[in-house]
Amino acid sequence: MSFGTILRELREEHSLNQKQLADACKLSTQCISALETGTRNPTGSTIKVLAQFFGVSADYLLGLEDDFGQKKSDDVIKRPQYDITDKQLQDLVKLFGVMTELQKAHVIGYIIAYLEREGINVGKVLGY
Repeated sequence: MSFGTILRELREEHSLNQKQLADACKLSTQCISALETGTRNPTGSTIKVLAQFFGVSADYLLGLEDDFGQKKSDDVIKRPQYDITDKQLQDLVKLFGVMTELQKAHVIGYIIAYLEREGINVGKVLGY
């Protein structure tokens, strides 16, 4: 289950609308909406605030453990193995070097969305 789905379920279980949750956690309503729809990835501090508010672990919010606090099996997480050559990495760095910040954000957003559609837990990969 995605972070957004888990967040929405927790919010609804506590009979809160997005504005009430945003106000309680000192976040914007737009932030809560974007997190729930998956158009924004949570930061570490956002995960911490929401986990403390709902009384759950960060792992639960990220979908890494079940309702009983048991870690989900690594077998469930798809982990494709990709080797990147030094040349490919250098090419990526060069391409990013000519992009605006907005272009970089769009490319990163596309990559994250693509990987999540493929079943890869981007939050876990990035250490969120």
